[in-house]
Amino acid sequence: MAALVEAASGRRHELKDRTAIGRDPANDICLSDGMVSPRHAEVTRGVDGRYLIVDLGSRHGLYVGTRRVADATLSDGDELLVGPIRLRFVDRPAVDPVDDELARLRAIVDLTRAIGVEHDLERLLERILETAFQLLRADRGAIVLHSAGDPRPVLLVARTRSGEMVDAVLSTSLVSEVMARKAGLITSQADVDSHFNRSDSITGQGIRSVMVVPLVHQGDILGVIHLDSLASANVFAPPDLEIFTGIASQAAMSVKNALLVRQVQAVMTEEKKRLERVLERLPVGVVLLDAERRIELCNAWAQERLPDLSAALRDGLLVRPGTVELDLGPGANAQPDGSGGAPRRVYTVSSTASSDGTETVVVIHDVTEEREREQRSAHKERLALIGQLAGGVAHDFNNLLLIILNCAELVERSVVDSSVREDLGLIRQAAERAKELTRQLLAFARREVVKPRVVALPDLVESMEKMLAPMLGAHVRLRTLLARDMSPVLIDPVKLEQVVMNLVLNARDAMPGGGELSIETRAVELDEAAARAEGLPSGRYALLRVADTGVGMSPEVAARVFEPFFTTKEQGKGTGLGLATAYGVVTQAGGALSVRSKRGAGSAFSVYLPETTMRSEADPGPTAAEAAGGRETILLAEDEPAVRRLTKRLLVAAGYSVIDAESGTAALAAAEGRSIDLLLTDLVMPGMSGRELSRRLLERRPELPVVYMSGYVRDDVALDAGSRTWFLSKPFTVDELYARIREALAARAPRADRG
Repeated sequence: MAALVEAASGRRHELKDRTAIGRDPANDICLSDGMVSPRHAEVTRGVDGRYLIVDLGSRHGLYVGTRRVADATLSDGDELLVGPIRLRFVDRPAVDPVDDELARLRAIVDLTRAIGVEHDLERLLERILETAFQLLRADRGAIVLHSAGDPRPVLLVARTRSGEMVDAVLSTSLVSEVMARKAGLITSQADVDSHFNRSDSITGQGIRSVMVVPLVHQGDILGVIHLDSLASANVFAPPDLEIFTGIASQAAMSVKNALLVRQVQAVMTEEKKRLERVLERLPVGVVLLDAERRIELCNAWAQERLPDLSAALRDGLLVRPGTVELDLGPGANAQPDGSGGAPRRVYTVSSTASSDGTETVVVIHDVTEEREREQRSAHKERLALIGQLAGGVAHDFNNLLLIILNCAELVERSVVDSSVREDLGLIRQAAERAKELTRQLLAFARREVVKPRVVALPDLVESMEKMLAPMLGAHVRLRTLLARDMSPVLIDPVKLEQVVMNLVLNARDAMPGGGELSIETRAVELDEAAARAEGLPSGRYALLRVADTGVGMSPEVAARVFEPFFTTKEQGKGTGLGLATAYGVVTQAGGALSVRSKRGAGSAFSVYLPETTMRSEADPGPTAAEAAGGRETILLAEDEPAVRRLTKRLLVAAGYSVIDAESGTAALAAAEGRSIDLLLTDLVMPGMSGRELSRRLLERRPELPVVYMSGYVRDDVALDAGSRTWFLSKPFTVDELYARIREALAARAPRADRG
């Protein structure tokens, strides 16, 4: 009669015409294993007497031999795998497994195959020993594993039949011989067998019989399995060795797989540790949340800042991703310059959830410095745009002032009516005041022509100290800290004095009730972070710091303090150009001007100027101009018609011959074939600039002196160095025009032919 026989236990299940197999006790064949489905499969007998097995939609599937099948017709001897339970289909009368040696061997093989589902190496080796103890009369067993090419054992498991773990001492010679031959050995008289070489360590333990077989996988020796007995003699026989070898051959594959699993686990463990190390060293916070958004894991960065990020937390839950802005606690307020303040930290919180929603990874960035850089960049860009606008307005306004000033002066000279002369004087005074305002605008816009010199900051401050004290008044105490061991800077000293004056006056006005004003000079080394905060390259700088103990400023006011015409003073108390002018002077010299302030705690303005290795030279002083007037021929190029007509009129009145042109191109054509003694040209003109005009004329007349005139200087225009180029700033007076023309003509190189 047909039946299914369990390989591990030999239990026999007779088959009916319809036999249900599953974990549910209501089945005809109940297999109590968690991997077996409640109704796993069904065997039915057909009209032809053959048996058909059908998978009933089990979770782990149905296997016939090594094939997973939905249904299959069974033949005698077919092996089935239902979950982890291995069955053999027999279609012949039942036989006694004890009497059937072949059935016994098959059961042993099936039993050893069952250990293939175990991948934990230690438990696998113990199961192998348990199998050996069930089938063989051994008192103690051991399994030794070796690495390839290394005779030393990497793992040793030894235990008694009762399950007690012991320290086993094995015969080295016997193990070496088994590994060399890749075949098992057996001895039933250890005390006289030559394999033991009369080893006292073996016989001293009372061992009388030993059986050793190799673990061989695809020709590689993985180790050996050792069984021994304390019986007097003839415990292990050749059939036992055959059974034991069969167990070892099947176990070798499982051992190899377990070793591979261990290697993979070791690699994964190392990768996990490496990932944890990387995670801990990340300069951002990483938080892992469960499905309820509770924190399961966070790295050290996040752990340190989670208390500060309480704005994003509620009852331990991270509930509000996005941007979180918060004040740091006391102790985190110190600024590098000691001015205090309460900086805010800004964090961005982003999250990514898994596809099934069970986990969410949250990444937290501290973007405070990034936001500050963006604000500084936007602030500088805004100031640059304001500067461009201011420069353009000043340029056009200077042309108008030139006409107003000189026409008022010419009219004033020709009238005798005192009341008219008084009115003309008022016009000139207003124009002079407007001229000063435009000069300050040009300084902010960095459109002024400067005369840089080597300046020692301590000497300059010291020279101004006597002048500054009376300006401050008795209620403000002036304190200077001047370091002498610092390099000089390259800047226009007149402009730098103006910067110091503006900063000091601003500090005085911030202390109406009195206080202390300190001026400090010293050398500083700015690293990458500090230099980036000031918008400068890293390196050494000379620092000029003006600090007061006055009323201070709010962050909103401090952000706009360098903008022209921005002031917090009362109407008529200030123009709002003092700090803007200082900003333009410092930045034009390649430095930076910044402020740190807190309402009620004073302000500190820091001027950073790049050091120079140039040596200081004595100021040659202004060149004495000759008396106005002359008979030379001047080529005048000016695109503004009113300015051109007035300038020509003034020059002709002084006796000069004037060739005027409305553009650079026209001036170049007018000079062709004519004798020219001096070129007077506007620096900025549409089309051909004054610089380009002078370059092309000097190619033909290298001795020709050039006087540039302009209301401002663009960044892309550089003045010629040397004694053959002069500059006349608009708006100029009649005397300034005549003096600069005579100065340039007096410096001419003599020549034989001026044609």
